[in-house]
Amino acid sequence: MENNSPKPKVSGSLEVDQQAQTDPSAPATQEWSELLRPLVDLLMLSGSTLTLRERELLDMLLARVVDRMAPSLRTRLGERLQEMTEPPQTLLLEFARADDEVGHEMLRYSPALSQAELINIARSGSETQRRIITRREHVSAELSDALVETASTENIHTLLASSGSHFSARAIRALIDQSEGDAAMQTRLLGRPEFGLRDASRLFWVAPKEVRRRLLLNYSVERTQIQGLLGDNLETAYQAIAATGDPAFTELVHMLSSRPKIRSEMAGHLIDLLKQGHWDAFLEKFSEDAEIRSQTMYQMANDAGGEALAVLCKAIGFPRAQIELLTHMTAEYRSLKHPGANAPEAIAYNMALFDELATEKADMILSSWDLAVRHSPAFIAMNVI
Repeated sequence: MENNSPKPKVSGSLEVDQQAQTDPSAPATQEWSELLRPLVDLLMLSGSTLTLRERELLDMLLARVVDRMAPSLRTRLGERLQEMTEPPQTLLLEFARADDEVGHEMLRYSPALSQAELINIARSGSETQRRIITRREHVSAELSDALVETASTENIHTLLASSGSHFSARAIRALIDQSEGDAAMQTRLLGRPEFGLRDASRLFWVAPKEVRRRLLLNYSVERTQIQGLLGDNLETAYQAIAATGDPAFTELVHMLSSRPKIRSEMAGHLIDLLKQGHWDAFLEKFSEDAEIRSQTMYQMANDAGGEALAVLCKAIGFPRAQIELLTHMTAEYRSLKHPGANAPEAIAYNMALFDELATEKADMILSSWDLAVRHSPAFIAMNVI
């Protein structure tokens, strides 16, 4: 049958036609919207008799011209899409990708947007769009991964503060490394349910003293119950390690065993080395007596704050009568690289921390630091000046 419907008039001016296509405020916008309005109504009506394929066709065609619609029609369409349980996908994505008010509403509230599309917008969209995504009621760990890689610090703070966001272990590690000098971010990390013992060991080295104290007191654990369950099996495990050298079992036993305590004469020898100015020999002997790697010892001895040495001394049972002298003398060495390390208030702070720490918890912390050297020597090295 011949189609007698009047054909749309074709503009004789290419310039005018291009303006109508690219500028929603052009005079043609209203006329186009009047033409599109019944099509929009047809697509949006829940009781529509359209077949699946007809709906797909309208979805595809309207998505192509949605940016040419008058603002009122575009807003109405966007609001209706948000109400639908199964909105037309092409239109939905066009709205979500649009960096405007209607698109932002869709991006923040629509449950119909797939994770794949949200991740794509997080990676390739604007910072404003990333800000909107961080405020969604639910943000998956996969979506957070994309935001951690691309979003601004301000938006990362928003994401960390949200109870509806989730983070992978990889994202938490990345944020720890980004957080140096940002105490607010570190505080938010401490409040995350995903943050655990391994993360505390990593964060310690880039945190200020206020955060460090929280880490040492709240993210340490006593192994007494576990050790009690194992009983004599720990000694059997030591013998098995000596026979096989299995690295996995070596680490397991290392983490579960309490280290031997330093004797008074050993502590005196360490003090003598410091008095004689033999700093390197002191570090070597201290690492040997404490049964830790030399890299771990170097990291702790050269750290600006001095808390790490307090942990070490508590873990190995350094005599209280000699700990204050050792704290003063090591602070003098550290002050050469870190001015203020030997200030009276800094020394008093570390002495108080030494007294507050439980020996068993300090032992566990020391073991976790020493284990971190094996798995991430580059991380430890980058924090040594």
